[in-house]
Amino acid sequence: MGSKEENSSPEVKRAPSPSIGDINNPKDVANLYTHIRASYSDKLALSREMRAAKTQKSPDVLDPFFYDAPPKRAYPLPKDHPIFLRGAELGIDVLTDRMYKIVRSTYTKGLYTEDEVDCFVTSPSGKPPLINWDIVQEDRIPDWAKSRFFYPSGARRKHAVAGFPLPTVSPSESSQGVKPSTPEDVYYVEPEERTAEEMLPWDTSSFDHKLFIPGLHGQYNVYKNRYLDLINTVDGTITLGNMLRLAPFLELGANADDEPRNISPVPQNALLLDALSTRAINSFLPFVNLMGANEMVYLNLPKDQADKYLRDTTDGVNFVREGWLTDEKRSPAAHRYYVAVEADGRLITHAGLSYGEWVNIGRPQTAREAAYALNLKYLGTLYQGECHRLGDGINYAANPIMAHPIAEVYSSWMATPERCPFPQVHGSVSMRDTTAHEMLSTYLHPMFYAERMRYHRWGTSVSLKGTPFYAIDGVRKSLVKLDDFQRGFGAHVQAVHKRHASAIYAPNVPTLISADGMTII
Repeated sequence: MGSKEENSSPEVKRAPSPSIGDINNPKDVANLYTHIRASYSDKLALSREMRAAKTQKSPDVLDPFFYDAPPKRAYPLPKDHPIFLRGAELGIDVLTDRMYKIVRSTYTKGLYTEDEVDCFVTSPSGKPPLINWDIVQEDRIPDWAKSRFFYPSGARRKHAVAGFPLPTVSPSESSQGVKPSTPEDVYYVEPEERTAEEMLPWDTSSFDHKLFIPGLHGQYNVYKNRYLDLINTVDGTITLGNMLRLAPFLELGANADDEPRNISPVPQNALLLDALSTRAINSFLPFVNLMGANEMVYLNLPKDQADKYLRDTTDGVNFVREGWLTDEKRSPAAHRYYVAVEADGRLITHAGLSYGEWVNIGRPQTAREAAYALNLKYLGTLYQGECHRLGDGINYAANPIMAHPIAEVYSSWMATPERCPFPQVHGSVSMRDTTAHEMLSTYLHPMFYAERMRYHRWGTSVSLKGTPFYAIDGVRKSLVKLDDFQRGFGAHVQAVHKRHASAIYAPNVPTLISADGMTII
């Protein structure tokens, strides 16, 4: 290979693209995709600088080596990468797999493949993207995908349609009264004319809405400003644990030279836990609190250390202790923390149910059975077994309170031939975490083979051997007090049609506290 190009930025070191004769050299291939640790905005700025300084023309023919998209860490591409050069000519910043495949499609001939069509009509956010008609070659759009790009009149759509349009007739008939020969005929028959009176608006009252509140880490203002109004508009609310903050807040000085100082989290923790406890006891709508890792660590601290984060009220009530170790029937001031609940066929926990733990509780085939078994096993306990967070190494049978969702829960399901029989929803850590990025970047880790990974404002979703797992992310472990979500984050309200929705199932399992209210059985 030739000598390395000069760096476009001091932090970025790139090797030029290999020639055809160098492709089989593993060392050169590794140098081609050097990891750039930078934010998306920084990578975008670097890409635009490289486009503006481009002097090399893109090749007319693409070498097969470049048909596979590079690792996610590799963007922006090197200056002499053929896909970068072609993207620069089209005015495109190639910073994602999706844009890589779109630009690569300019080198292929014939009709677009299903994978290429999917890149044009979908976006990572799940929202219909704007169609860049400067790139799309209309004659290459297959017939089955034309409804995604064009209106029935033939006019171009501004926004792509990600899925098939709903049929206007049943699958057993067509508008001409002739039974269609293929399912596609159902979707693309001539639509029947309907009057304006028949075009009713979408009935949102037919949906059941459940709000998921991720770990707020003592950020009471975020709860007050973002969630308080939402709670009154949904049919049920589930908090996913880690509401308690186990670290001080950092208060920055007014001037750059001022030393920052630590602020006690006790007032914010007290306000937040009081609000959640009051809701759980008095709300006329379902309001369920799940036990999180922070709350469990707090319960295991000596009193002098625990008081640094949350103290008893003047009435002697401790919201965490009362909610976990006291039966709400014996103490009106207490509310119940749960290990797991079920809603709409999904198991909801703080950190997720690992494969090994699923085996330990008898391989339940429904989320409801799993929720009951987990509460029966762990409710009122102070130690749930070995796990990564307690310094015991990776445990594929970690419990749903203290487990690491990615390293232990997700990885355990990907490392077994069995699949989880029900979807899962959890808080704690999502695929946004840096550890997840490291796992996804190497083919030697089971998570490399996960499917349908999506980033959302509320968290991430991923398919593990066909079973969806939803990670509800929220306020990051900010050092300072926040008044609202950090940039790029949002609340998650799950909407399910009432025909398929179910109430929140919170198992009523036997208490682990004796009749005197003091002794653990």
